[in-house]
Amino acid sequence: MQVNLSKPSWVTHSSEPINAVDVHPDGSLFATGGGDTKVKLWSMQPCLDAVAEADGSIPRLLATLTGHLGEVTCVRWSRDGRFLASSSDDNCVMVWRRSLAGERPAAAAFGDSAEPNVESWRSIQTLRGHSSDVVGVAWAPDSRRLASASLDNTVRVWDVMADAGKWERAGTPAARRRAAAPPRRRAPHERAPARTRMHGR
Repeated sequence: MQVNLSKPSWVTHSSEPINAVDVHPDGSLFATGGGDTKVKLWSMQPCLDAVAEADGSIPRLLATLTGHLGEVTCVRWSRDGRFLASSSDDNCVMVWRRSLAGERPAAAAFGDSAEPNVESWRSIQTLRGHSSDVVGVAWAPDSRRLASASLDNTVRVWDVMADAGKWERAGTPAARRRAAAPPRRRAPHERAPARTRMHGR
């Protein structure tokens, strides 16, 4: 059985090798990880349709995700498509999700000349614990846990959804107002809570 593979010329990582690729569960986009330390998200439509590929109004590169300090070794979408995990030889795993409505987009790296992002994505967690390159990641079917394999001869399983509620609430207008509000000052008639003193015998 012969399989022919081709890569569109516009799918690049600044002349660095592309180390990983994974297609989103709904088939609308795919992620790549490269030797330039970046994760890139691409539209699938121009890959499948020659007319769409020739149409300059249809974006090809949807987002460039920066944060890793070494080559990206693996990219994997969660089963439900909400999250993307990336691993790197910087010993870390990063988890990404699309920015919520009204959320400030992630800042680009200083001096980065990449195209402006069409879609806004954010890093919501950086998983540290490996002592050497992380070479692979895999999601559990429930999209709650993530396994990572490293050259340190260990496999770690992370409960990346433990703070899911915090991630979702952090982008709401009410959460942003609470974060921006100054600390409440007690009125003159309010007394500070009494302190309990501990006396030694």
